Amino acid sequence: MALLFRLSVEKRSKEVGICLAVGYEKKRIIQRLLVEVGPLLVVGSLLGTGLALAYGWAILTGLRTFWNEIVGTELISLYFTLTSLMVGFVATIVSAVLSLWLSVRKLVILSPTNLLVGRLESRCSGSGRLNRLMIRGSAFLSIFILFGIILFKSHLQDLEGIIFFALGVVILVLTLSLVSWKLDSLGVLQTSVTGQFSIFKLSLRNIGRTPSRSLVSIVLVSLSCFAILAVEASRTTLSDDLNQKNAPTGGLELLAQTNIPVLQDLNSDSGRFDFGIDDTDALLEQSLIYPFRVLPGDDASCLNLYRPQEPRILGVSADFIERGGFHFHQLTEDLSLSEKEKPWRILEKDLGEGVFPAIGDYESIRWILKSGLGKDLEILDEQGFPFKLRLMGLLDASIFQSEILVSEKAFQRLFPSRNGYSYFLVDTPQSLVSQVTYALENWLVEYGLDAAPVKDRLSRYFSVRNTYVTTFQALGGLGLLLGTVGLGVVLLRNVLERSSELALMRAFGFSRGKLCGMVLVENLWLLSIGIICGTLAASVALLPNLWNGLVRPSWISLLSTLILVVMVGMGASSAGMVAFLRTSLVSTLKEE
Repeated sequence: MALLFRLSVEKRSKEVGICLAVGYEKKRIIQRLLVEVGPLLVVGSLLGTGLALAYGWAILTGLRTFWNEIVGTELISLYFTLTSLMVGFVATIVSAVLSLWLSVRKLVILSPTNLLVGRLESRCSGSGRLNRLMIRGSAFLSIFILFGIILFKSHLQDLEGIIFFALGVVILVLTLSLVSWKLDSLGVLQTSVTGQFSIFKLSLRNIGRTPSRSLVSIVLVSLSCFAILAVEASRTTLSDDLNQKNAPTGGLELLAQTNIPVLQDLNSDSGRFDFGIDDTDALLEQSLIYPFRVLPGDDASCLNLYRPQEPRILGVSADFIERGGFHFHQLTEDLSLSEKEKPWRILEKDLGEGVFPAIGDYESIRWILKSGLGKDLEILDEQGFPFKLRLMGLLDASIFQSEILVSEKAFQRLFPSRNGYSYFLVDTPQSLVSQVTYALENWLVEYGLDAAPVKDRLSRYFSVRNTYVTTFQALGGLGLLLGTVGLGVVLLRNVLERSSELALMRAFGFSRGKLCGMVLVENLWLLSIGIICGTLAASVALLPNLWNGLVRPSWISLLSTLILVVMVGMGASSAGMVAFLRTSLVSTLKEE
């Protein structure tokens, strides 16, 4: 908004210069311009309020229809209050007035002489000192944050995302300060130019002629890239390498659940014989089934739209504890050597009377249950007596987002009447998944067994996350659109304001192709610098996500977004050149 206001006010620079020359106070000039634009601000804020309601309605319509799978209900509707609308309306007007005031204030501090001749770029001696201060301060702060991450990494896991995002912002400030310092040096008039002349060098020098406007263009692109990349990189897809034990699937292929608990051991010949399973050589002899005892409860994953009161609890067998697997996001520090080698053994620790060790999924524990590592969850046993589940380990993006895990021994002690197993994980060759699924559902049909690939469960979790990322991108896309339109206005305005200069160069023999190339290269410089600054800062902010090789962002979508920004910027430049080429060369020179 400040940029667009500045461009609008600059068109009236001569008027402002005359007012200053004849004795108008700067305060009166600012007040006059603010009063003139007031009705536009009110109308624009009202339109924005209406668009906000339309956007909210559209998002909720999507959640009721084609995104309904992630919320599981159609009983959601748009809700708003008059207070929330008034807050948005007033905040918009206040931010617009502040932007306009800043824009006009920068203009009225110029001398009337400069305003009357159209010299609107002023280089104050303090700008260089400010740039150097920003560079040194942001560099020191980034180094300080890096050392803090290295020294206190084990204590900052909960704040890892926030800290790296803050580091990305500091890196963005550092790079933009370096760019501002370089633009000031490019714009300094030199008495002699050495080296071979080229359109490339001339375009590089030209972006320093109006350093503030060039910097604003770069900032618009860098902020847009930073925001879009930060959101898009949160979109995750399943890795191709999910057969490893430390993968979110634990290297397991099937997840099965029954309506009636199974008392037999499906890994033993006698247990299979009770179900009439004879063909063991071809299927189950090559598979290993890990059973879990189940205490029914609320789903604690992102698939549940409501806050769980009593999460579902699984009793983990000793065989599964020894097998291990999955990737732990956090573990308590007071672990023995054997527990560090096999973290699942923490479920067998003795924590004293009434306290039992437990494992949960990091995202579910933190965001849904509002708890964390080392904290206790208070649960009632089947006799109504309270006990505590102490979270000793948190899994990273696992299939156990719906439940809390305890040892089978602790489960039987707390819920002795819960006999049998209702939850199964099957380790089987990938080539036999469909056959084992059919066999288990056929053999245990009376128990209501339903088996599905573990990847399907994980895909549902990721689809919820990605859907919310999409909704955020729909809103962020509006910001990118506004930023890109603002950039286009700047680039178009730059070309039109230089029509006399371009006409003079044309009269001296520069071809149209060279002039178009010079302007396009200038704007390509601005776009490229902005994209590099924004991408570098976003990459630093998202290092925790990028380090995790189990999930990966959609690089095609990220690249497409950056290409779209470049295309819009270059399109605006091309539109300016087309407008210039259509003007009369003689009439443009006569105005010079």
